[in-house]
Formats: sequence, structure tokens, C-alpha cells
Amino acid sequence: ANSVHHAVSPLADGSVITMSNFNVDVLEYPTSYAAPYTFAPATLQAASLVRFAADGLEVESFPMETLLDTKRIGYDSLNVTSGGFEWTHGNAVFPDRFNGGYVASFRHQDAVIKLDDAGELEWIVSNPSGWTSAHTPYLFTPVGVDFSWAYHQHAPEMVDATTLLVFDNG
Repeated sequence: ANSVHHAVSPLADGSVITMSNFNVDVLEYPTSYAAPYTFAPATLQAASLVRFAADGLEVESFPMETLLDTKRIGYDSLNVTSGGFEWTHGNAVFPDRFNGGYVASFRHQDAVIKLDDAGELEWIVSNPSGWTSAHTPYLFTPVGVDFSWAYHQHAPEMVDATTLLVFDNG
């Protein structure tokens, strides 16, 4: 890992889970918000969830470009940093103490995701707009007439086994 980004969460075994950003070259990335299906090659700054042992050795890594759609952008996903387009902007990761696995927040995807202990995608809380059919089974369905999605969320927290609390920057 080349950096620690935003959050470091201790795990029961003495290891920690955090985020690190990596440069990833993709062949197709949206060129504008107005034309999100017009693509060009790009370098992305993409987050990975990285677990370190207590002695600092990297134990495992879960790269977001293998789990999420690199062709999907959200507000600010076209911001350019020294590492390329800031595709994910991960801002939180923590162990799900009720169900196992990890919960992570990606501000520029306006998404909170859940991975199981093996790093497999379990669910996505996000506006369903722009997600591919491969991700549709993971998306939550809103309940209630006055439902509104959170945007640019921060500080997600599992309140209990079925309730996610987030700060909505929308």
C-alpha cells in the first residue's frame, strides 16, 4: 500500500483495515457529466481496502476497480488529482461487528458497500442510477414515499445488524 487514506479501523485479531489509493489505467472512462456514456482512456485514483497485521505487513487487499464499475461516475468523479481522476474518494472503512466483513464509503460514487470476510461484494446502498446490470442484484430498494438517497456521505456506522446510519452531505 502506498498510503493510508481517511480511516484506520482496528480488528479483533490485532490487525487493522484501512484504505489506500492506487493509480489504475482503464480503457474507458466517462469524459463528462453531460455525456456519461462517451468514454476515453484514463488513469483513475482508485481506492483499495487494505488489511495490515499488527507488525505492519499487508495481509490482504480488496481493489475497488475489481468490485465496482469503473465506467460509473458520480459528482466529483471527474476531479483530477496527481493520481488521475478521483473515481472513488473512499472516506471510511470499518468492520461490521454484527454480520462480519467490512463496510466502506465511497463519496464520489455516492455509495456505501458491504464486503464479506473474503472480500466479496454483499450489498450497495446507492442511488441505482448508472450501475450496470451486474451490480443491480446488490443494490437496495428504497422503502417509503418520501425516501431520498444520501449523497457524498461520510461517517457510515452499523447501528445494529440491519440499520446503516450515514451523514448525508447531499
